[in-house]
Amino acid sequence: MEKKTKFIWPPFNNEIINSVTKYLTTQESLSILDRSGIIEELEEKLSKYFGVKYCLLTNSGTAAIRSIYFSLGLDNQSEVIVPTHTFRATIAPLLLLGCKPVLCDVDYDSGNINPEEIERKITKNTRAIVVTHMYGCPARMDKIISIAKKNKIPVIE
Repeated sequence: MEKKTKFIWPPFNNEIINSVTKYLTTQESLSILDRSGIIEELEEKLSKYFGVKYCLLTNSGTAAIRSIYFSLGLDNQSEVIVPTHTFRATIAPLLLLGCKPVLCDVDYDSGNINPEEIERKITKNTRAIVVTHMYGCPARMDKIISIAKKNKIPVIE
């Protein structure tokens, strides 16, 4: 009779257990406010890995996208093109910043934002284009990037 392997998630090992125990028992700072400890360590490793100057850890994807919108200096005059088929976290942070989300139709086959529709939605107030890749199907990024470069508009994925 074949022995079944028990599935355990997350996969703990002694290194992980010892690391967590160390932080719990020594009360070292995990605070992101002072960018110290394990947070600083991970941000530095990620910056190096991706070859970028800065890296900011957040507690959720919604906080991450809000940080991106904020870093672009978006305000109540800003329009941001977003797909009609997306998660609410794509649009909610825009509303918190007072921006105007501009809904853009999606491709029927993929559910991803339609590049031809993006071109029709661009105005003098367009400050960004948001792309969400639905169901593991990548959007037509070559076309989207081409449109964005031509209009000098950042793309957020």
